[in-house]
Amino acid sequence: MEIKEIGEFGLIKLLAEGIKLDPNRVVLGIGDDAAVLKQDGSKLLLATTDTMTEGIHFLFSTTSPEQLGYKSLTVNVSDIAAMGGLPTAALVSLTLPKKIECNWVNSLYRGIKEACNVYGVNLVGGDTVSSLGGITLTVTLLGEVEPDCLIRRSGAKPGDLLGVTGPLGGSAAGLRLLSLELNRDLKGAEAALARHLKPEARLWAGRNLAKTGKVHSLNDISDGLCSEVLEIAEASGVGVVLNARDIPVDPAAWEIAEYTGDDPLDWALYGGEDYELVFSFSPEGKGEIEAALAEAGCSLRIIGEIVRDREKKFINFPDGRLRPLKALGYNHFN
Repeated sequence: MEIKEIGEFGLIKLLAEGIKLDPNRVVLGIGDDAAVLKQDGSKLLLATTDTMTEGIHFLFSTTSPEQLGYKSLTVNVSDIAAMGGLPTAALVSLTLPKKIECNWVNSLYRGIKEACNVYGVNLVGGDTVSSLGGITLTVTLLGEVEPDCLIRRSGAKPGDLLGVTGPLGGSAAGLRLLSLELNRDLKGAEAALARHLKPEARLWAGRNLAKTGKVHSLNDISDGLCSEVLEIAEASGVGVVLNARDIPVDPAAWEIAEYTGDDPLDWALYGGEDYELVFSFSPEGKGEIEAALAEAGCSLRIIGEIVRDREKKFINFPDGRLRPLKALGYNHFN
């Protein structure tokens, strides 16, 4: 059965089946012009959105609909985590060719619903329209945060240490494996593909970091470590020095690089889509931050420091070489 056989409203009814809403938070979900949510006046409302486009973000040949659905929600949760908040409700908009099978769309929503259950998100609405081209999937996610827990990119201070919540480069290794059509049975392939096709957001790590009061700036690593660190430095009006030997490269990246000949450190620096968190913090808060991350199942990796001179933005290598920090990650219009 194709979606043109059941129409827009039949599709909406199909996709709404099995969605569970929290009555303490949701006044009105799918079925009206807008979703109505209860909002505690003492908290700030967060809103973020991301779009995934066929041929740019995913290919039918390498990504299952369940993986695509799960990832589309997760990348938005990562944005909320990077603000120190918690997600509350999502809206999903789809542009679909008329000949797409209903089973494919249902599987897509199965992945979205799975991610909603993992992260405590209410799926409350969206839009579906026909397309003359490929598929486009847009998720808008709302969240909330207490004013004293909100963390911006712009708060880094000279003397801060720079930390990350986990290993980097695994997603880029997975993408490289897919692009070269390498054997999925290779050592490290399963882990690398999982990092790329079904990533996890560091929601509770971000939340716990915010509660310490020691974190001055925070960003999620979607476009590559260097890009995110530069965003922090530029927004804060400071410089930054990364130590190459301290950057945690994903073990799967090392294993895949043995087959491809790539430098796994480059994947960690520029690959992106790892969805770990990078943040600056007061050195005296190190113990609290280690405990906060441990509670969230992560560990602190200190990878550099914030400096006063805003012109100093480089990577320090063990042999004394200095490489300027550059945003070489993916850019849609470059």
